[in-house]
Amino acid sequence: MRHGIICIIVLPEGFLIKSHARFFHYRLFISFISKILFYDTIKRYNYLDMRIKERVKALIRLNSTPREIALRGSMADMAENNDVVIRKFSAKDRVQVRRISCETAFLGAGHDCFCDDEEVLADALTLYFTDYEPESGFVAVSGEGVVGYLIGARDTARMEKIVNSKIVPGLIGKIFRKGLLRRQVNRTFLAHLLLSIFRGEFFAPDVNRQYPAILHINIDAQYRGLHIGTRLIERYVELLREQNIKGVHCGTMSDAAKEFFRKQGFSVLSTGRRTYLRYCLGKIVPFYLLGKRL
Repeated sequence: MRHGIICIIVLPEGFLIKSHARFFHYRLFISFISKILFYDTIKRYNYLDMRIKERVKALIRLNSTPREIALRGSMADMAENNDVVIRKFSAKDRVQVRRISCETAFLGAGHDCFCDDEEVLADALTLYFTDYEPESGFVAVSGEGVVGYLIGARDTARMEKIVNSKIVPGLIGKIFRKGLLRRQVNRTFLAHLLLSIFRGEFFAPDVNRQYPAILHINIDAQYRGLHIGTRLIERYVELLREQNIKGVHCGTMSDAAKEFFRKQGFSVLSTGRRTYLRYCLGKIVPFYLLGKRL
C-alpha cells in the first residue's frame, strides 16, 4: 500500500484571494507548492476542525487553471446578479445533482468521514427522486452548471414502497459487490447508525396524511444567501397546489435550515436528535421534522 505525505498549510484569514486579478499573482507560488506536496490521501484530514478543512479545500481549488478560475468567478457573478434560472429537472442534470448531494451531505462535513463511495451515497440520497419521480424536481442553473436543486415526491407513501422494494435491495447488493464493508470507515458509520436506530432516534410521527408530499433541497455552498432556496420552494409549492396536494414536509439536522424553512411557512412538527454523527462531527446534532399546509 503506497502512502503519501500530507503537508497542510494553514493560511491566515484573507490570504485566499477572490479577486481574479490578484489571484494570478499567487499562481506561480501555488504551482511551485503543488510540485513538492503529495495529496495521495487527503481524506485523512477529517480530524481537523471545520475552519482548517475549508482552508485546505480552498488551497486545493487554487491549483486550477486561470480559465477554470475565470469560469467559476463568472458563475458566481451571475448568481449575485440574480441570473440564476430555476427550471424543471431533466436527465442531463442527474450527475450534477448527485455531486451536490454528496458534497453537502452530513451538514457539509464531507462524505469521506462516513461513506467512501459516492455512488452508493448518491443513490441513497437521490435515486428515487431522479429516476422514479423526476417530474417533481427543479434545479437552479447559473451559466452551464447546476448550483442547487429541489427534488421531491408528491406521495411519500408511494415513495417509501418503491424505496423499500427496489432501491434498498439494490443498495445492499451494491454494497456487497463493491466490498464496502471491508473498509473501516464504512463499518464504523454503519455501527453508529444501527446504534442510533436501536435507540429509537429515527422514530417520528407519521405525517403523510396531513403532509403527503416531501422535499429534499440543497444549494452549493458558494451560492447560498442568494434566495435560490426560496425560489426553488416556491416553484415546488406551485406544482403541488396545481395538483391539489394539501401539504408537504421535510427533515433537517441544521438549526439554520430549520429557521430557513420556518421563513418559508413551515412549522416544526417534531424534534429529535441524531447521535450517529457524533464520532465524526464531535457533537450530537438535532433533527427537525417540518411541515407546511398548502
